[in-house]
Amino acid sequence: MEIATFVLVLCLALILTVYNRRQAHALESMARLEEDRAAREIKDRRERKAGELQVEPLRWLEGLVNPLLVSPLSLTEPAKRVVVEVGTVELGTEDGRRLLVSTQALPELRRYNRRARRTSGKGAESRLTRFAASSLLGNRWRVWNVSRTMADAGEFFDLEAHACGKGLGLDWGAPTRLWFYVIPG
Repeated sequence: MEIATFVLVLCLALILTVYNRRQAHALESMARLEEDRAAREIKDRRERKAGELQVEPLRWLEGLVNPLLVSPLSLTEPAKRVVVEVGTVELGTEDGRRLLVSTQALPELRRYNRRARRTSGKGAESRLTRFAASSLLGNRWRVWNVSRTMADAGEFFDLEAHACGKGLGLDWGAPTRLWFYVIPG
């Protein structure tokens, strides 16, 4: 009798294990279906937004950076300078400050400035190039900077940033993060 009870309990445990495993597989497949459905909805929503996207680059950039500044800036002109090597656009403001918008962090811009100052070669062309090359950061050690991402700027940040870059004459792709640097005039 004890052996029969043990065998029945063992069989019951085996049956429950098989059914639990089948149920777990069914739940996993439902989870994958739900993830796929959510991904399709997001993709459709992003495609609709990309189709109707109208970004005014200067106003869009002001909207991103002004809430973070003590004294808001007003961008006045199209890009003063576009530096493709580091994905940076330099814009002027009404009060003489400069706004750099870049896909690169501050250390990368500092490295770019050092490389630009160290042009190789001797002679007039090299000296003229070094003289004409103005520093992106204006030879300042401390620069106000902040980054914006999809987490704090909205779901369509990368699409809007792509359209903004195109409007400013720089194809920086669809960045998921942009750095803003305000350089006093």
